[in-house]
Amino acid sequence: MIRFDNVPPEVMQAMCTPMHPILTPPSSSTPISPSSSSPSSSTGGLYLGSLAALSDVPALRAAHITHLVQILDVPWLPPLQQQGFICYQIKIDDTEDETKVDLRRYLKEATNWIEGVIRQGGGVLVHCQQGVSRSPAIVIAFLMRFRGMSFDAAFAYTKRCRACIKPNTAFMRALRDWEAITGTASSPIGIPAGAYLGSSGGPGGMHGGAGGGPGGPGGLRLQLQLPPGKMRTPSGMGGAAATAQGQQQQYLQQQQIQAQQAQQAYQQQQQQQQQQTQQQGSPVVTRPPLGRRYTS
Repeated sequence: MIRFDNVPPEVMQAMCTPMHPILTPPSSSTPISPSSSSPSSSTGGLYLGSLAALSDVPALRAAHITHLVQILDVPWLPPLQQQGFICYQIKIDDTEDETKVDLRRYLKEATNWIEGVIRQGGGVLVHCQQGVSRSPAIVIAFLMRFRGMSFDAAFAYTKRCRACIKPNTAFMRALRDWEAITGTASSPIGIPAGAYLGSSGGPGGMHGGAGGGPGGPGGLRLQLQLPPGKMRTPSGMGGAAATAQGQQQQYLQQQQIQAQQAQQAYQQQQQQQQQQTQQQGSPVVTRPPLGRRYTS
């Protein structure tokens, strides 16, 4: 059983949220920085999340996501190409051993692909299994190269959007090297061009999620279970596809259990804080709800 002792509330909330907006597409009511490399209304959005985000296709469509960057090597990914999504897969493991995985060899092509999609008005979701190490590393590299941010600025901004990110040591070293290659080490710390800011100073929340800033990172909250009949075995694929489908469903069920545990631990923590406040005779301050659940 996973323990959630001493986990900050914002990190716990992020773990329960499969997808967070990094860059949202500008509109007539959305201010953008004058330094934006492509300040046009056709610019698309960038999102960061976990494998669980793929379990709700209608929510992906609602966020105008058209392309997926998938940083994982598993045989049972949902066949989303059949539903119109364009996928770019990077088959790497989350390992501290740089001799096994050299992240730098993937960064140029992956960040080029993301920028090309965004410039054409498409929406990109970058995800791995947990949305904690591999996919944040790719997003940070993109912000450094195409939004002119230093490593420190890109890391801080991405963590502000999705509080649970924690690239492993090897990936952090690779990103430091990438900073030298892209020449962004002296770039000022700031918010990347094209990012939409909510009134609280953080990235705007989606679909009823909490806004950014001290109140908690905004995010698109999804249901972590596959609805019955959602994943169907394509005809002609036989038992191998059925096995892969079963593995994928089993993983998403495990993810749902972990999210429920995190949610329960968070609620217990809030109840304890309220009890302590009541005992001290102070008014109780209740946090806003964690966000709306979405089911397909």
